Amino acid sequence: MSNHTLTAKAIGHLKKDEILRKLIDEIGIIELGVPNPENSFKSLVEIIVGQQLSVKAAKSITERIHGKFGENYDALDFINSDLNELRQIGISSQKGSYILNLAECVNENQIKFESLKELQNEEVIDYLTVIKGIGVWSAKMFLISVMKRTNIFPLEDHTFKNQLIKLYNLDENNYKKEITRLNHFWNPYQTFAAKYMWKSKDKKVVVGKTQ
Repeated sequence: MSNHTLTAKAIGHLKKDEILRKLIDEIGIIELGVPNPENSFKSLVEIIVGQQLSVKAAKSITERIHGKFGENYDALDFINSDLNELRQIGISSQKGSYILNLAECVNENQIKFESLKELQNEEVIDYLTVIKGIGVWSAKMFLISVMKRTNIFPLEDHTFKNQLIKLYNLDENNYKKEITRLNHFWNPYQTFAAKYMWKSKDKKVVVGKTQ
């Protein structure tokens, strides 16, 4: 299926949701793009950097990484570095240790990114979360940003969860039933819906559920 056809099917399905219909009309068409496995190591590094940081702070550190190693860095660039050098560009000691470990695993061929395309979403999550410093959030961000999987529900993401609660007028203390409903209703295009949740914050789109 072409990317354009996939997007059209996803938009058609998600517009059955009142809130998403309003977001799609306001924001426009969002596409997932095509898988870019050649950027797997780099993407995981930047996902680790972004853990529990604002987008602005993560972008600032990523720019420093590019300044030090160039935009097309690989595992060897980090293997030839140490924690002190990484701290100097704003990477914490803990995250630095995760990245150096990741680089070693990639360099020693313990991680085979090319094999991931044959795995189901949960299998990819299981594979990646064995790596120190990669949790479920990080694995899901990888599935979305690198593998372009269409059906990822990233409830572990703070912004995604907050936008869901706000846009759907959910009770912060009792929203699990509605979350489960949305999870099933958006299937098999949850990633598209997630992107609209994120974009609604970026663009400060406000929609209200009809009473």
